[in-house]
This record gives sequence, structure tokens and C-alpha cells, in this order.
Amino acid sequence: MSLPTASAIESKTESKIDSKIESKTDMDALLVTLKGLEAGDLFKIMKQALTEAEKRNKTPKEKKGSMPKGVVPTQLKKPRAWIEFTLKHAQEHGWEPFTIVKKSKESTEMPGSFEHNGGHVYKESVTEKTPEGKQLIYTYAMSLSKQRWSPKSNSGTHEDLYKEFEQNYVEDVVIHVEPKVKMTLEQKQEQAALKKADKEREKEEKKAEKVREKEAKKAEKEAEKQREKDAKKASPVKKAKTEKKVEKKVESVIGVVNKPLLKKKKVEKVEWSCPADGQLHPWPFKGTNYLRNSDNDVYLRGEDGGMGDWQGVYLPAEDRIDDSQPEPEYEDEE
Repeated sequence: MSLPTASAIESKTESKIDSKIESKTDMDALLVTLKGLEAGDLFKIMKQALTEAEKRNKTPKEKKGSMPKGVVPTQLKKPRAWIEFTLKHAQEHGWEPFTIVKKSKESTEMPGSFEHNGGHVYKESVTEKTPEGKQLIYTYAMSLSKQRWSPKSNSGTHEDLYKEFEQNYVEDVVIHVEPKVKMTLEQKQEQAALKKADKEREKEEKKAEKVREKEAKKAEKEAEKQREKDAKKASPVKKAKTEKKVEKKVESVIGVVNKPLLKKKKVEKVEWSCPADGQLHPWPFKGTNYLRNSDNDVYLRGEDGGMGDWQGVYLPAEDRIDDSQPEPEYEDEE
């Protein structure tokens, strides 16, 4: 039996090494073969084996400054958190149209959202193929977040949202955006019924509030009328009129005193009467037109024949009007 040559052994060794020498039987055969080789061939095999071992023992060098896989650099934590905040806010409250700028510097206008089946999706995205519509994704939320507020340029359309984000931002705390769970038809109907009930309740509350405001205004008007009525009764105008009448009487007395005495003409007195119907009837007295009732309450008679100011109570025994008497109160007819 002839022994294999050194080149054959080297080829066989490489093949065995590349296949990771999977079986112990092959390893034993290799050792037997090595024992029959000359020293020069053994050195060649040793050199080849050492080279192969060094190749397999080498580990890839880490680049300087590189971060371990999965670790976010500190300077990127807050921008990423702002994107996550924008995505969560948009999914809950909707979003406005925004622009996506690609690497090729081509821009694409993205539409705003509308509420559909309890969520927010792109306008006109509800089609036969996509009956649930299309939602905003993280990649596009990056462009929306830059439009709403860019800390680098200190500009944007929603500075108030960024301030809200900063107030609640804590480093190393990730805002997890829960994936939108598709609801069943029954759940959608139930949610729609709840929304409808909320709107009806809000509508009833507004209606009740209007009724309360109307009643309050009505009560205020009634109170104002009553105050005016009370003020009219206690008005100093009547007092002034009474004082004026007294002055006129004094003047008339003085005038009579100053006039020469004339022979009085006897005037036959005519008794006046009226039905006891509670109504006022015309009553001329001492050159003045009055209105008088069966209770002897006396008012001035207006030019139109209507009731004027209160004058007092007529005293038949004294043939005079007692203006010190208070005006009687009559119940308002309903």
C-alpha cells in the first residue's frame, strides 16, 4: 500500500479543516497519515494548519466611536422622542397636511386626516381595497414632526405642542405607540352609539341651559317692573303735587281776602250721586273736572276723559276733598 504524497495530504487537510472535521473517524485517519510523513511535509502541514487557525480565531474589530447595536446615541434620544410624541398625538387627534422631502430633494404633499371608525386616517384613503383607510406611520411622522416644530431652525407650526412635549420629556423614557387594533363591526357600532348618546346629552344640556337663561331674564324683568312700581308709589312727585295744591289754595285764599267784598249770590246746591259699581264717574267740583266713585275716591279727569292723578277722599259733611288720604290699592286684573 503506497502512502499519499505531501500535496495530497495538504489538499486533504484543507478539505478536512474547511468541513470542520465533523467526524472522529476522519480525525483518526488524518493522525495515522501524519505519522508516516517526513519532517518537511509535517512542517508544511503545521504551517498551513496554523494559518487556518489564526484566520478562524480572529474577531472583527469594532470601529472607534461606534455604538453597540440597539443603543441610541444621546444626541438622538430627544429628537426620536419628539417623533414618537408627534405620531401618538396624530393618531389620537388627527393631523394636518404636510410635506415629505426625499433624498432626491423631491417633495410629496401628504393629505390631512379625518376620523373614521374611531380612529384617524388619511383623507380619501378609505377605498374598496382599504376600507379601514391608511394611518400615519413612523417614517412619515418624522416629516410631520419637523413641520410642526424644528428645534434646529427654531420654527414650525405647532410650537405649543413642542413645549408640551418638553414639559413631559424624560431622557431614556421611550414613548411607546400602541398599534391600532382593528375593531369588530359590533365594537364599531357600540362606539358609534356611545358617541351619538354623548352628542344627544350635550345637546339636551345646551337646551336646558338656554331655558334657564330665558327664565332668569324673565324673572329679572318681572323684578325690574316690581321695583319701578314700588318706586312710583313712593315717588316724591306726588308729594310735590300735594304741596303745589296747598300753595294754590293759599294763593286763592289770599286772593279772596284782597278782593272787595261782593254780595254772594245764592247758589242752589245739587246733590251728586253715582251707582255703587266700583267705577269712576265724571264729577265737576268747584270749577274742576274730577272722577269720583261711590266710595268718594277722587281723581283728576284727564283731557281724554281718563283717570288722572289721585286727589284724595271727598268729605260730604265738610264739602271738601281730603288730600291727606292715601290712594287705595287695587288688585291688578289678570
